[in-house]
Amino acid sequence: MEFQNVIEIKAPVTEVFEFVADMRNTPKWNYFVTRVIQETGNGPAPGARYYQTRKTDSQRYEITHYEQGQGLTIQTLPGSSLVFNRQLRFESISDGTRLIDQMSLRTG
Repeated sequence: MEFQNVIEIKAPVTEVFEFVADMRNTPKWNYFVTRVIQETGNGPAPGARYYQTRKTDSQRYEITHYEQGQGLTIQTLPGSSLVFNRQLRFESISDGTRLIDQMSLRTG
């Protein structure tokens, strides 16, 4: 399954990127995610790994691509109950930031 969400946020792209790229903030903006713990790495960067708990399951994932202020890709690690590849892109627009969230998802 694949889907895409686009949202415009009235804040500078640098602020939006810094907040969203820090995966530990995910529970603050995604109601279904209850907790995210960084397992390896120092801040968001390629190779940083996280453990995410959602209301019905959990996943381990890694940042596989990272471009400061522009985008990042995260991908689940083997053994996760849900398999996904997620690309987050950030575009500066006249009154803030456009966030493009594109996900490829396999539920088993």
